[in-house]
Amino acid sequence: MDYNNLILSIDWMQLNCKGCFNQNKKYIYKELSISTGVFKKVVEVWINELKICTIAYEPFSPIIKPDTHIIKFDNKLLYFDNLFQFVDEFLRDHKFIVKSITRLDLAIDFNTFKNNLHPENLILNFLKNDYLRVNKGKYKLIGQQNTTQTFEYLRFGTGSSDVSVYLYNKSIEMQQKKFKQYIYNKWEQQKLNTTKDIWRLEISIKCNNLEFTDEETGEQHDYTYNNIKSESTLNELYKSLLYKYFRFKIKDNTVNKSRMEDVCLFDNIKPTYALSFVTSHEDFSRMDKIFIKMIEKFNNNLREGKKELSENIKNEIEIFVKNRRLEKWYELNIESNERHELIVTDLVNRSKLDYKKKKKIEAYQKKINE
Repeated sequence: MDYNNLILSIDWMQLNCKGCFNQNKKYIYKELSISTGVFKKVVEVWINELKICTIAYEPFSPIIKPDTHIIKFDNKLLYFDNLFQFVDEFLRDHKFIVKSITRLDLAIDFNTFKNNLHPENLILNFLKNDYLRVNKGKYKLIGQQNTTQTFEYLRFGTGSSDVSVYLYNKSIEMQQKKFKQYIYNKWEQQKLNTTKDIWRLEISIKCNNLEFTDEETGEQHDYTYNNIKSESTLNELYKSLLYKYFRFKIKDNTVNKSRMEDVCLFDNIKPTYALSFVTSHEDFSRMDKIFIKMIEKFNNNLREGKKELSENIKNEIEIFVKNRRLEKWYELNIESNERHELIVTDLVNRSKLDYKKKKKIEAYQKKINE
């Protein structure tokens, strides 16, 4: 199986954008009566019967810039041949500026690996330690046991990992969950054998600090929205991640794993780009967390009386949190508490108003009775 004969698909694309959300008469907007843990409002955007995206905006926390919009493009749209032309037009129409990619899933579909190696046999050889994965880490396996054991899903990484890799039976998923004609059309375009099971090898990227260096020219490529619009760059991105996170060795008597022979999954799969993670952030410690909590407590006492000073402190906290790479910890431990306090305060204020209203009604009724 030659990688060059496969079609690389984007199965999830979510962008962090800057802008002021204004409606455009070209589109239909459907406000949803839900909120996320981070944003107050969620809206779906349509053109006629085609759903374009879902936008989450108006953050709860002041540490997130108020002009932040998280835009998740619809799965069907991602399989359009003119995807980026469509997305660029949408961004221009709404005057959005892309700041980063918050999630990108890339996938290839196929029947078997090279030399007719069936994906189930790859999983089985991995479980038997006949195939050794180059990187260590957690994995998740889904299968069934009847008269024989069958495997249909293998994932390396967790839901919170920066990069996760999934190998799974896409045919079974389409049968059990939702059949997607536009994906089936891609299979026919690729001339896959649809009478047999089709497998998917998918990579999910949830970080934006990737960097790629062309080993031949030394040219560096940042992981940005503009760069992934290039088909060649997107393929090199996929190959580089696959080489790092889904690479196996054939076990032999050699002690050094690096000297073992590679399991060749596809022809022309070796990347020309070297993958690296930009780590300019400082390490964090327990004292950093204590310091942030102290500053937050002090800042909360300032909010009512000294708003401008409070905003300046918030900006400093934001810089400190990013430098220490504590964004996730901050969201779970500080922002969630702030939202809880806001909700409680709102309920208390409402109950006070309801009490006053009740007293006024009682006084009015008493006056009428007199």
